[in-house]
Amino acid sequence: MPLNARFAEAEITPPVGILKIGWKKTIVSDYMLDPLFARAAVFESDGQRIAFLQLDTLSVCWNTAAEIQRTIEAKYGFPGANLMVAAMHNHAGPAVAWLGDVLRDDAYAATMVKKVVALFGETLGNRVECNLGFANGFEFQVAFNRRVVMRDGRARAGVNQFRGPDALRFEGPIYPEVAVLAARGPHGRLLGCLVNFTCHPTHHGGESGLSAGYPGALAAILKSRG
Repeated sequence: MPLNARFAEAEITPPVGILKIGWKKTIVSDYMLDPLFARAAVFESDGQRIAFLQLDTLSVCWNTAAEIQRTIEAKYGFPGANLMVAAMHNHAGPAVAWLGDVLRDDAYAATMVKKVVALFGETLGNRVECNLGFANGFEFQVAFNRRVVMRDGRARAGVNQFRGPDALRFEGPIYPEVAVLAARGPHGRLLGCLVNFTCHPTHHGGESGLSAGYPGALAAILKSRG
């Protein structure tokens, strides 16, 4: 049976001045480094459909994910159980959940949900017959295990711990696999891809700028080369 797919994205950048989430202090954003997006992918074969929805946010509350699934099912007839809603775990984005002293920004969350639902409706249309391909590689230079066993036997976390003379070894390994599932349409044109790489995007978290971090930069590069 033929496989059809469609990929689409919509900007969900919050307004400057919104509270950021993901740091152990309250941070009010005052500039934007780069935009944040929601990205959707829908696959269909022999009447069966599955979909993925990725958000450039720290997290997505279970009730927000459930609301997105319910709304999409009611509006478009797409089974909510076949839709995975996932956050990229970006530490330089808006407060879409409660964390410490930072409260969830309900107004932004509601706007985000509306944009995401509309994006999904767009993704359902004009699917293209495609072939899927999978490949993987290994990148050892980007990620590191930030827990370090010290010479006194204690384990400490932090990017600078392993540089000192008291550091003995990393406590555990990293997971270096870069896995890619790509969909190509007619004449080999790249329609889109799903990429998985394990590396905690905490950079820009302690700053006052809004950013999608390195995963957002990766997505922009892939899109420009598609």
